[in-house]
Amino acid sequence: MTRILQFVFLLALAVGCDARNTRGKPGNTSGQPSTAANQPVVRWHFVGTASLNGNTNAARIRRVLTEPSSKALLRHLTDKLAQTATNLAQTSKAGDGVNLAPLVSPMIDDLLGAESAAYLQSVGGHGIDVTLAVRLAADRASLWRTNWERATTLLGAASRGEVRGDGFAGLEAKWADSPITSRLVKAGGWTLLSWGTGSAHAPSGWLERIKATDQPVVADKEAWLDIDVDLERLAGMLSWSSSVAWPKANLKFVGRGTNIRTTGRLSYSRPFSFKLEPWRVPTNTISDPLVAFTAVQGIRPWLSAQPWIRDAGIASAPNQVFAWAMAHVPFRTYLSWEVSDMTNDLRHLARWFPPLTTNRLYWARYSHEMIETNDLKFIWRGLPLAEPFLQPGASGDPRFVVTGIFPLDKKLNRAPAELYAQVIGQTNLVYYDWELTQVRIDDWRRLNDVYWMVAGYEPVKKITPARVWLTDTNVIR
Repeated sequence: MTRILQFVFLLALAVGCDARNTRGKPGNTSGQPSTAANQPVVRWHFVGTASLNGNTNAARIRRVLTEPSSKALLRHLTDKLAQTATNLAQTSKAGDGVNLAPLVSPMIDDLLGAESAAYLQSVGGHGIDVTLAVRLAADRASLWRTNWERATTLLGAASRGEVRGDGFAGLEAKWADSPITSRLVKAGGWTLLSWGTGSAHAPSGWLERIKATDQPVVADKEAWLDIDVDLERLAGMLSWSSSVAWPKANLKFVGRGTNIRTTGRLSYSRPFSFKLEPWRVPTNTISDPLVAFTAVQGIRPWLSAQPWIRDAGIASAPNQVFAWAMAHVPFRTYLSWEVSDMTNDLRHLARWFPPLTTNRLYWARYSHEMIETNDLKFIWRGLPLAEPFLQPGASGDPRFVVTGIFPLDKKLNRAPAELYAQVIGQTNLVYYDWELTQVRIDDWRRLNDVYWMVAGYEPVKKITPARVWLTDTNVIR
């Protein structure tokens, strides 16, 4: 998995079984409310791509950003975001037929290149106030003012006037029969754009801090990008399930030599719904050379609630699952877990899987499943490239099963003990992941191709800006 996919996976896991943060360290379990009314729903600080010039920790990413395909991808993303602004505007009566994309697009360019901070605050449970602060040169600040004036005119602002205060000056737009106001002000080297229904047009302390330190926020000195999201309050705004213990989430990107280190943390306000168990890793089944290794626990409550677990006749859902991928062949990705009854669980799965595949995948009708009774091994043969299997783990892991779409190596090369030491013996670890991301992205692309082959439908391959970018920057081959 890529780093962002890992973080999304962990959030999804949290939805099902109150899993913890991406480093696996439990958060606040006091049971007290985790958010105050004056705290943001979303906020970020970004140093801007322009600041990476001359940064000794950014040599590789600077090279990537100069690629023509990188510029084309950023242009594509900018255009999409600008169009989204138009779509949102057109949901209101004032914005009917308005095209904001040409005005918003150059502002998004500045948000990518310049240092910025953002603060999104909920109002009345469902409304949202947004404030952006961007460090701009005089000519770009002038462009923002011009585009803001044109946009508010197109959106039917009833009035527009000057606003001034201690250390700032700018314009304010208001709409008739609407509590919404918008401001664009200049404070020091920063341009602040706000939009919403709240009375505060800049987060508390921003203008004072700009005047004193020329910075709107107290930023992490190492992080290139630092994002906080209060998912509990966001869930209330978006009508997500209130039965889920939504966490506060933080995501940081920090330069480390030629690489970027991504860290994520989820902090919970409710006690956890499960107890951590000692790690039991199938070290005799996992084999080197590895390009990825993942360990997760605490998933039994979520798995037990899944209908397919009951349909398959599994006696007890596993609480710990392990995944790994091997080098050289992209299809060698495997999954292993403990079972309470090896014989019955494997036989139940072997009976449940064939009708599932033949009912949903027409190609499966031209293949055949077989069971090697003596070894309790289930194999699906006759598919292109892949040969999915389910079988007991190595003899040294008597209660583990293992599954994959490419046969296991018969010769076991043990993975380094240093890797397992990151997991075994840890008493407050829920999730661990290590990978060579460049290799894994290519693996996932090839596994996706196998999926379409097995499904019997091969979509038309699109030469998208993202795919060209991945290829040109040698992320995929």
